[in-house]
Amino acid sequence: MTISVALINESTVVTQDEAKAIASALSAQVWYDFGPVWGVFASVSLVDTALDAPPTWWQLVILDDSDQAGALGYHDTTVNGLPLGKVFAKTTQEAGQLVSICASHELLEMLIDPECNLAAFSNDGAFYAYEVCDPVQADDFGYEMEGVKVSAFVFPSYFENGGKAPYDNGGHIAAPFSLAKGGYQSWLDVRSTKGWQQTFDDAALDADTVLAQGGRRQRRAQQLPNYSETPSGVHTKPQAPALGGVITALRVAKEHYLAMLRGLGTGHPRTVHAMQVLLDMVDDV
Repeated sequence: MTISVALINESTVVTQDEAKAIASALSAQVWYDFGPVWGVFASVSLVDTALDAPPTWWQLVILDDSDQAGALGYHDTTVNGLPLGKVFAKTTQEAGQLVSICASHELLEMLIDPECNLAAFSNDGAFYAYEVCDPVQADDFGYEMEGVKVSAFVFPSYFENGGKAPYDNGGHIAAPFSLAKGGYQSWLDVRSTKGWQQTFDDAALDADTVLAQGGRRQRRAQQLPNYSETPSGVHTKPQAPALGGVITALRVAKEHYLAMLRGLGTGHPRTVHAMQVLLDMVDDV
C-alpha cells in the first residue's frame, strides 16, 4: 500500500517551484531509500491548498512559523481525521537549516508514527520515542535526492536491544538508542513521574526550536518545565504530561499501535514485545 501525501505550501519564504522540487525529492527518497527499509511507501504531490487535496490523502504543510500554525488551531489531523505534518520554513531558515531537510524529517517520522505514540523499550529501563530522524537530525548528515537535500534516518535495528549495524542510512550511529553529533531523542522512564524528557548530543542545540509550538515534539509536551542537567552533563528538558497522561494515551491506543508495530515487518519483534510489556503494566495500574 502506498500512502498519498499532499504537500501544501503556505509559506512566504518558499516558492512553489521550490516546493514542487521538494515534493518530488521526498517521493523519491521514500520509494528508493526509506520504504525498502521500513516497509512504508508514500507518494508526495504538491497541491495548491488543503481544499485541493483528496480527502483520503495525508497532508504536509509548509508554514512560516508556529504563529501561523496557531491560525490552524494546532490541529494535527486533516478535516478528515488523517495525519497532518507541519514544516516551519521561516523558523528553519532563521536557524540556518534547510527547509527540504526539515520537510523530509517530518514526513518520514509521520509515516512511521503519525500519532506520536509509539515507543521502543531499551535495556536502560526507558522507552524511546519512535522518531526516526531525531537521532541523526543535523543537516550535515543530509544527502541529495534529485538535487534536493533530504534528511538522514535511522533503521529499525536502532530501536532493538542488541540490534545489528547498520543503524542508520549514513553510518553515523554507533549503537542502538545512541545519538549522532547534533542528534536528540525523547524518552520516558516509567519508574519516574517526570513524563517525557529529551536528551541532546549537543548542549548548544536550540531546544526551543526543536520543541516549536505546533510541531511533533510539542505534541508530546503539553507543558515545558525548565532545563535540568543530568550527572553526565547532558542537558534535558522534561516533557509533561507525566506518567498518568501517558498511561491514558496508551490505553486508548493499545490495539491500534500493536497492530501498526506488527505491520512494520518481521524485524520488530522486540519492539512489539516491549510495547506489550508496557501495556501490561498499564493494565495493572
